[in-house]
Amino acid sequence: MSSSDNSLSFDSSAVIAGLAPGLLTKCKQENKEYLECKAKNQNPEECLKESINCRKCAFNLANDYLNSQCNKSFTTFVECLRKREYEYKDCYKPRLEFEQCAASNLGVEFKAPVNPQI
Repeated sequence: MSSSDNSLSFDSSAVIAGLAPGLLTKCKQENKEYLECKAKNQNPEECLKESINCRKCAFNLANDYLNSQCNKSFTTFVECLRKREYEYKDCYKPRLEFEQCAASNLGVEFKAPVNPQI
């Protein structure tokens, strides 16, 4: 990503790591249905619908973040995770700023970290 390019690659592990806290609440039902299906079925094809629903939810959440006034704080948080090798404890301040923005502007609920060092 160049300094003038404000977009993020959706295949980035850092983006997935940045989405993770919001996915716990925003995509809770989709994740639950997928995990229940996987627990009942050894064949991955049996859970394609649930898998697609999980991915759609995650993609929609990323789009919500990137197409809102929280874009800058989300990008800052993701870039911190990328630079700090996904250490949430090293990115606590940008995470908090992003989560406050997403909570107040997008209605996304976040579970507070048990330990701010995580």
